[in-house]
Amino acid sequence: MPKPAVEVTEHQAYGCRCEKGGRLTAAPIPQELTRSVLGERRSAAVAFFSSRVHGSRRAVEEVLGAPIAWGTVSHREREMSQSLAEPYRQAKAAVQKAAARNVDETGWKRAGRYLWVAATQRLAVFHLDPCRNRDAMRMLLGKKVRGTICTDRYGVYDEVPLEQRAICWAHLKRDVQPCEKRGGASEPIGREGLRLCKLVTSLWHQFRARQIKRESLPGRLEPVREKIRKLLQRGVRLKAKGTSGFCQDVLDLDPAL
Repeated sequence: MPKPAVEVTEHQAYGCRCEKGGRLTAAPIPQELTRSVLGERRSAAVAFFSSRVHGSRRAVEEVLGAPIAWGTVSHREREMSQSLAEPYRQAKAAVQKAAARNVDETGWKRAGRYLWVAATQRLAVFHLDPCRNRDAMRMLLGKKVRGTICTDRYGVYDEVPLEQRAICWAHLKRDVQPCEKRGGASEPIGREGLRLCKLVTSLWHQFRARQIKRESLPGRLEPVREKIRKLLQRGVRLKAKGTSGFCQDVLDLDPAL
């Protein structure tokens, strides 16, 4: 790594005491220095290395190449969190009002919590919560969910009406694969399901590439939807362990497909 380019400025304030009256007169220290010994750029660098890069307090000091008290690192972290609180609130409000967003959640062992995310084309808002329940979902999306959310089939999202939901096809494709691997009567269901998932994705990519117009996209998708519906009904009739239950679960979410 290149040698850290850190500029250190020392401020000395001289004071003189009057020999006769004993009054002390001292030069003033700049007010900004009484709040922090670090400038804006260095404060941002400290926050970046300690949070985004997950560096230790000692590592932050070594990488930046200048002596810093570890307490100073903690203070800058707290200061940055307070500074970002209002922009975070604004981003969260914007995501809650968005017409459509993708929502997901996952365990975060490092923090001992669950990490939730709601993303639009322009914003991605994260929320750390000790729970993976509907209360946590409301903390991210608001008490009353607006617009459409695209999610997996996790049960907490069942609170949202199906007309406001879209089921993530990447998750569906992942969940169809075990049907094929089970073999037997389940294998054809899984194989055909994967083919139809790829067809849906292909049509979407053609639309994004402007090869298909939005008004013609539903007409192209309707025959595929009918094939998927019949395939799922066929899977339910199999009474095959794992596969039939999966097919029924997806059928119950049909409006969201």
